[in-house]
Amino acid sequence: MKEFHTYKILENNEIIAKELRRARQEKKISLKDASRDLKMNQKYLEALERGNFEELPTGVYRVNFLREYAIYLGLSAKELTALFGETEKEKKEVNINNYFVKKATNVHYFVTIPKLIKNLLIVVAVSFCLVYLAFYLNNIIAPPELQIIYPPEDFVTIEKEVLVQGQSDVEAEVYINNVLVLTNQTGSFEKSIKLKSGLNTIVVVASKKYSRENKQERKILVNNP
Repeated sequence: MKEFHTYKILENNEIIAKELRRARQEKKISLKDASRDLKMNQKYLEALERGNFEELPTGVYRVNFLREYAIYLGLSAKELTALFGETEKEKKEVNINNYFVKKATNVHYFVTIPKLIKNLLIVVAVSFCLVYLAFYLNNIIAPPELQIIYPPEDFVTIEKEVLVQGQSDVEAEVYINNVLVLTNQTGSFEKSIKLKSGLNTIVVVASKKYSRENKQERKILVNNP
């Protein structure tokens, strides 16, 4: 529709311009003479004959210039000004269409912004869920804490027995040399382990249901008294 209005404007302008040029040339009047007789700037007459009405002063001046020039050339001022009026009407319709297109574009822009925000919030929410899931899974499969409080590493003793003490997570299962050891409400545990002469190895393993194991060892050397 916009292309139709634009074509109509150009067509009307060309008809007016062609009639003005034809009439002036038939009367063998130069633009300079016409400008002098009408006391009108020659560039305005040239604009009229090119159909470039945008170069004329705005408002009623355009119609008056066209009317005076048409009468001067012996043309029907009524017909040409009516044709010019159609041109101005078409321009207004084009401007109105452009206005609503611009408004529609602005509305689309402001409608798009909430959609972008919504999509951004969805991405943030999904990312948060994925991070939380990764953190949750890591907590499930991560080995529990395990600390052997006693005996220390590379422990040397003459005793035939040692009390192994330590700390782990409350929900963890603790094994000392493959034997399950009970933990209390805070995750502490202890168990007496018999020793033999020479080098002894005590293996403490803590694990949860789906987690990896946390394994630690203590080397204990028993010297004969």
